[in-house]
Amino acid sequence: MASSILRRGVALLAAAGAILGIGARVATAAAPAGGFLNHPLAEVEKSGFFNWFNLAETARAPAGGGLTKIVFRPTGPKFHDLALVEVTVDSKSSIVRIDLVLKRSFIENPGNGIFARDIAKSFILDAPPPDSYLQTLADEIRYNATSSHPIIVGPGFKRPKLPEPPTAGYQTFIGRRKVERKKFADWVFEIQNERGAAGSDALRISFEQS
Repeated sequence: MASSILRRGVALLAAAGAILGIGARVATAAAPAGGFLNHPLAEVEKSGFFNWFNLAETARAPAGGGLTKIVFRPTGPKFHDLALVEVTVDSKSSIVRIDLVLKRSFIENPGNGIFARDIAKSFILDAPPPDSYLQTLADEIRYNATSSHPIIVGPGFKRPKLPEPPTAGYQTFIGRRKVERKKFADWVFEIQNERGAAGSDALRISFEQS
């Protein structure tokens, strides 16, 4: 039975890799200590987050004030247009802001929404310095997931206790609120729903130096 479960888990990870264009979570650098902000982009590109989701640069443009905005997307064709990471760097190529943008149709898809939750949860944990507020939000995103795909858990799995009612950040994630913003000592977190053309509504999660 255990070997059967393991094979199903491996098969699910392989399927995720085929869909997203991602590789195994091995031989990748850890997220820089303190998150991505104020670190060189070249260092952050080597992190597990960028490697696991196989993010590749697709565009760059001046953003004013000596800043440059660089866009990364997953290389997997199925989700290439449903998710992107925007990185704003200064003249020394250090990150001053980083955004994850997910189409709402991706988040709300019964089968593939679990992959949207995976990248959102990982971004919230890796991009900023560690924080209990964001850990709770990441847990809500991860453990409130439902999917038409089988969800494999390991022996002894115990679902953590989640806030009730859900946090304002999670209510924003699922589309019940427009925006939630929280200021920390020297950086700002924001999660916001953005209206677009028909079928292109999106969720933006951002971390910015203040």
